[in-house]
Amino acid sequence: ILINEILFNPNVGSSDFLELYNTSDNVLNLADFTIANTDNGLINSFENIETGYLLFPQTYAVLSPAIQNIKNEYLDETVNDALFLETNLPTFPSNKGGILLLYNGSAIDGLEYSADWHHTSITNKQGISLERIDFDTETQNKDNWHSAASDVGFATPSYTNSQSIDEQSANMGEVWLTNKTFSPDFDGFEDFLLINYEVEQNGFSATINIYDANGRWIKRIAKNDILGTSGFYKWDGTTDNGTKARMGIY
Repeated sequence: ILINEILFNPNVGSSDFLELYNTSDNVLNLADFTIANTDNGLINSFENIETGYLLFPQTYAVLSPAIQNIKNEYLDETVNDALFLETNLPTFPSNKGGILLLYNGSAIDGLEYSADWHHTSITNKQGISLERIDFDTETQNKDNWHSAASDVGFATPSYTNSQSIDEQSANMGEVWLTNKTFSPDFDGFEDFLLINYEVEQNGFSATINIYDANGRWIKRIAKNDILGTSGFYKWDGTTDNGTKARMGIY
């Protein structure tokens, strides 16, 4: 089970929520799980899930102390009410914090998040969730998280993330782009650029810079990063000073 979406800075009158996703082929009882609040990897507080709830394979579960608030704010009539579980959660600070998911006392997933992971063009981050992009990329990789799209109301509890990507074709080359155009306008369609890589062995490193069509340096994405055998980097369309890059070819 993986952490898939989190709302840690809700609108006034609403509530935090945490969405989990069961990537396994097993049916798991959430009553065996604990949600902890962490700071630099150390547990500050935790809440046991007291209610028995069966989470089926390839299924979402949305946890919140005020489920009705979440439904009222983000959902329409097409969403499955059975995917929500009202339960106490530890405090999720609105600036930065940590979440640890434990199964029968053993940690199985964790995330140290920051409000800075939201797109820099968002001035008011309240009520906007962070969504996971790819289940196969590690949870703690900040490039694996993005602000939920505006056309879904800035959160997607209980259904596919607006910023998720489809399973990619293998062996497309050492470096490739998921899409060759993108528009960071939060409509849920190609809101960012993914620069994918796949190499035959460990030990490669990468430096990635963005330049405009005239060869002017725009942003550094990576500098001498040690690579795994596969993964991706994300460009959100901003320059190195945090402003939005102009429309054009890069």
